[in-house]
Amino acid sequence: MANQKVAYGHGIVDFFPIALNTGGTAYEILDGSDVAVSAPTTSNKAYRNTLIGSTKPAFQEDGTVKLSWNNYDGGEDFNTFLNRFAVPATSAGTTLPDVQLETGVLETGASATSKLVLAIAYLHQEKLSSATKRMCVVAVGTVSPTSGSFETSGTDYSKPTLEFTSIKVKVACTVDKDIFDSAVVTVGADKSIAISKGFLREFLTAA
Repeated sequence: MANQKVAYGHGIVDFFPIALNTGGTAYEILDGSDVAVSAPTTSNKAYRNTLIGSTKPAFQEDGTVKLSWNNYDGGEDFNTFLNRFAVPATSAGTTLPDVQLETGVLETGASATSKLVLAIAYLHQEKLSSATKRMCVVAVGTVSPTSGSFETSGTDYSKPTLEFTSIKVKVACTVDKDIFDSAVVTVGADKSIAISKGFLREFLTAA
């Protein structure tokens, strides 16, 4: 396959509430009351940003990814999202490690916990003309507590910060095909972030 120049992005990122279930065997998409959703869809997202000047995925040496956006959204929905998810980790009384039993069950230890989100960033297509695929970066992680910082001006729009850092998932994380936006990509089967991996980076069929 020939080398290809790429440019632009689709200007959409979705965030879904997500958590490890009580048995430590799977990640679950949550609703607005932090209750697991049995068959999640795109409508279960906590927040969508479409006022994006640019997206910067920074892949880290430890296998995680940091996502940051040149963001122009400073409205009420954005701030409601930040108030729920851009919060410091809650410290536990003691710090104990997770234990993976030979049965495959994960016994989670006591440690600082953060509100997790599943981020889906819709980025560039695989070539500049006659493209059929779109790059998506999918990851579980946290929204930086410093997100939402901004400056006001009489000559420019405010650009509140928005930053996300992924984690290495403790168990394989199924990404239901129905949470992908069918107007942007066509996904025929569920995707998965493998255990101990920090993200999924893949060209998906463009809608």
